[in-house]
Amino acid sequence: MADSNRGADGLRPEINFKDVLKQIWLGRSLIGFSIVVLLIIACADILLVRPTYQATMMVAPVKALDQINSPEPILNASKLLGTVDDVTRFQIYLKRYTSVDIAVALERDHHLLRRVYAHRWDAKDQRWLPSHSVGTFLRRLFGVPTSDAPTVFDLRDFLTRNVEVSPGTGEELQTITFADEDPAFARDLLTWMHQEGENLAKLQGSGEAKRNIAYLESTLATVNETEQRRVLIDLLAKQENQLMLSQGGGDYAAQVIEAPSVPVLPFSPNPPLLLGLAIIGGLALGIFGNVLILLFDKGAKPKKIVVLPPRFSGAVGANVKGVLRSFSRA
Repeated sequence: MADSNRGADGLRPEINFKDVLKQIWLGRSLIGFSIVVLLIIACADILLVRPTYQATMMVAPVKALDQINSPEPILNASKLLGTVDDVTRFQIYLKRYTSVDIAVALERDHHLLRRVYAHRWDAKDQRWLPSHSVGTFLRRLFGVPTSDAPTVFDLRDFLTRNVEVSPGTGEELQTITFADEDPAFARDLLTWMHQEGENLAKLQGSGEAKRNIAYLESTLATVNETEQRRVLIDLLAKQENQLMLSQGGGDYAAQVIEAPSVPVLPFSPNPPLLLGLAIIGGLALGIFGNVLILLFDKGAKPKKIVVLPPRFSGAVGANVKGVLRSFSRA
């Protein structure tokens, strides 16, 4: 005879909220078991996964260049010199953090490839070990020439994946982060990237200023009208000022507001977060399991769930009670 409490789809047509609460209470051992299992997984992750530390640096545009970078002079210079550039030095500086140019500079000055790909560098024989990646295997399979040594393009890809620049308009405070197993390296890399970004910005600014100065000087030699000469002389003075700043030792495109720093606690894994998620996840999983049991149970009433054998659970309960009594006496 068909169960009168079940519909054609095999589910009970109605669920009483009181029955749900009762089932959750009777099935609390399932909830506890789910929490314990997820806590064990979380603890294993905390103990087995190597921690990484995140370095953070805050940068902002250089205020000393506001006069040179003001819209009107740049607009006049752009019209006169035949160029259109609506990207500020600071925006270019930020874009360089994931560029080939900065990868080349980091490898040239700091040998960064050997640090990033240390697992493939044989320090004893001073050579690169073959790569066993899938991409390398496929290239060799189809006869495409490959090299054992990683390139600056690989380094660029590494920086693109791991260095994060906070989103913004490019004209405000920006936060730059990088995480690594070595906290000292994470801090040093951000310092090196800022230095190399500044050097590249100065090199570009110096080249542009020299070209503009040469053009303005040659134009001045052919202009006799007083007002035009005044404009050209004013632009020439600004370009010479830019050249002086680009060749100086101060900040040019970006200034460090907060030097790279690394917290004492690791960025990942995060023990409080993992343990909290394990407790919440176990609680949700246990409740969900109890609700499913109530939905698919053939009986009309909630029933008690026994996750562990009675003899085993009784022994565990007695031990737990004994530990609690010893703590209370102490």
